[in-house]
Amino acid sequence: NKNTENPLHEAIVCQCTRSEKICSTLRDQSLEKVVHEKRFIGNQ
Repeated sequence: NKNTENPLHEAIVCQCTRSEKICSTLRDQSLEKVVHEKRFIGNQ
């Protein structure tokens, strides 16, 4: 947050497993490529 200089939320880093269930569900639905494209191509 620019005004308070506090983080908006806790960071999710590579070693974090909190998002594993969500990622697994996306992989099961064959959405891994879509997420990759939105993350790495869509943010230009």
